[in-house]
Amino acid sequence: MSERTTPDTDDNVQCESCGNSIPADARCPHCHVLSERLTVAAREDPRVLAIRADALIGNDSCSFIDECLGAFDIVDALDKWNIFEPRESVKTFIKAQTDQYERGLNARAGNDDDPELIQYNEWIRRRDAHLATLAS
Repeated sequence: MSERTTPDTDDNVQCESCGNSIPADARCPHCHVLSERLTVAAREDPRVLAIRADALIGNDSCSFIDECLGAFDIVDALDKWNIFEPRESVKTFIKAQTDQYERGLNARAGNDDDPELIQYNEWIRRRDAHLATLAS
């Protein structure tokens, strides 16, 4: 059994990964795994639900948000950016996806038929049409 490094209290839970006692609403300071309560709260956050439901960047969209970010990562970023409304959260992460595509343009060969440029132009077309529907 692993050694506990913090005393047990009513607000502490056992880390599912390393077995240390951690605050129920925290990331384990030892192995950095999120507590289950924090993970569930992030998954149920209205901003996360709005992002996951968005057709452009949400579930099954193949965006980096869909593929790489967990609910807590999204909540953490939005809290740091002081974004608390679901609609603004979606717009912010659409901008983040655009930035991701733009970074890809910096690594391309420079030809007009580069796959990165074609993908970026398609993204801009889809993004602009989608933002117009969000504005209405």
